[in-house]
Amino acid sequence: MGIAANFGNIGVAYLQMNNFGKALEYLEQSMKLSEEIGYQVQVASTLNNIASLYRIQADYQKALDYYSRSIKINEELGNKIGIATSLGGIGALYILTGEFKEAEVSLKRAMEIAITADLKKEMSEYENSLAKVYDTTAQLALKNKQFALAAENYKLSMMHYKNSAAIKDTLFNMEKSKEITRNEMNYEFDKKEAVTKAENEKQLAVAAVEINKQKLIKYFLIGGLALLLALSYFVYNNFRTASKLKLQNIRNKIASDLHDDVGSTLNSISVYSEVAKQKSPAVVDELEHIGDASRKIIEVMSDIVWTINPNNDTFENIISRMGTLAYNLLKAKNIEHTFQADESLNETKLSLESRRNFYLIFKEALNNLVKYSQARRASITLTYENGFIKLTVRDNGIGFDDAQTSKGNGLLNMKTRAQEMKAQLKIESVKGNGTNVELILKG
Repeated sequence: MGIAANFGNIGVAYLQMNNFGKALEYLEQSMKLSEEIGYQVQVASTLNNIASLYRIQADYQKALDYYSRSIKINEELGNKIGIATSLGGIGALYILTGEFKEAEVSLKRAMEIAITADLKKEMSEYENSLAKVYDTTAQLALKNKQFALAAENYKLSMMHYKNSAAIKDTLFNMEKSKEITRNEMNYEFDKKEAVTKAENEKQLAVAAVEINKQKLIKYFLIGGLALLLALSYFVYNNFRTASKLKLQNIRNKIASDLHDDVGSTLNSISVYSEVAKQKSPAVVDELEHIGDASRKIIEVMSDIVWTINPNNDTFENIISRMGTLAYNLLKAKNIEHTFQADESLNETKLSLESRRNFYLIFKEALNNLVKYSQARRASITLTYENGFIKLTVRDNGIGFDDAQTSKGNGLLNMKTRAQEMKAQLKIESVKGNGTNVELILKG
């Protein structure tokens, strides 16, 4: 409905601008859409506007047809205002065609409806049109020397002109009265608004003073708190830095002592056992055990020293040590291998305990591969994605039955270390199809 009405309004606008082509285009669109949706009120109104367009263009027969169609629909709807509008248009049309009797009939019918509905503006228009009818017929009667008829019609013309003027005055006075009432209401409203505004401004001024006061207190509190936080952070940072340096010094000293004192002692035991074997052939087996034990302890001690040393906290050093270990062990067994690590891991840091467990899980997986897999090829990959470090060790060896070997100390140790650093450890193996070890932990 709204679209149909809008099309009609646009058509009327073009009609008032005397753009008859555009006016007719939009009025016909409005009528078509109104007929489709059964919007009869808009259909009748549009028919009346199209009739007015044809009347202006002096196509009087088309205009009369459209006025008639509009009246018929308005009669069905009981829309008296619409009927009056169309009758007024027909009266104006008949004046233009010189059919004054028909014009008089239509205008009087329109006038009756306008009086009943108290349509003062329309009443003024119809009175003015009737005045024109009687004025024109009076002039014609005068030309035909019908002096009595001419005098009567002039009298009627003057009466209708006066009626039209009186109604216009009434409308003017009504508008003036409304305007005066509006002005008085606006004045009273403005007075109240001014008083309210002054009171609000006073309250706002008081509130502004209080707000500024509260702001100052707030700023002092925030400033004091910020200063306290800055001092606290400074003290904490100094304490933390001092503690970190102290811890690093302790770690350096432990690593140095283990390497220099314990390491050298263990090396001496290994060397002495070799010398003793040459001098005492009778106890070769016992000395062999001593030598193996001391070498294992030296290897473990090397891992401990490496773990404790603060210089190895970056992942780059972990990768380097892992690569070296893989190269030495796999080369010794003639196992072809690839070792790949994401460069993004280089600056990643792990805690001392996590670094130790991570490396030892890798070392255990590599030792198992070398000792038991009988593999000819192996691949080791280290990746870093979405904040997680992923280690994968694969081989093409003989594999094993996970259900039968899960109780071994090596695998249990790997699982225990993974749990300690809250990592996910998956060991998958099928006899004849190799082994896959996967370790995932938060970086």
